[in-house]
Amino acid sequence: MTISTQPPAPGATAGSAMPASGGTRRPNFPLTRHATRRVQQRGIPPWFLQLLLAYGHSRHDGHGAVIKTVDRAARGRMQAALSRVAFVAAEAYFDVYAVVALDDDAVVTVAHRTRRRRLH
Repeated sequence: MTISTQPPAPGATAGSAMPASGGTRRPNFPLTRHATRRVQQRGIPPWFLQLLLAYGHSRHDGHGAVIKTVDRAARGRMQAALSRVAFVAAEAYFDVYAVVALDDDAVVTVAHRTRRRRLH
């Protein structure tokens, strides 16, 4: 799987996103087999997953993992790092979250948030 931090160019197919350097990059984080399937099944582009892991808000889940989400501060960090066109493309996926294992930094699963989780 190749990862790009850039959204697809206008008119490009969803799977044809290329990094700004013009080449392909290996992911700097491991995906479990389960996470790989969920990314494909749920239509989450790899370039957004890269952004989420780089700029997302981290919260421990209490079970040995970290949940990465897009909160207001993460939106600001993404907006500062991305072009206007890229940020607008990323906004469509701000409901996505990722669960990352603490022991090996592997992405365990990825999903769309359907309701807010209340912290105790």
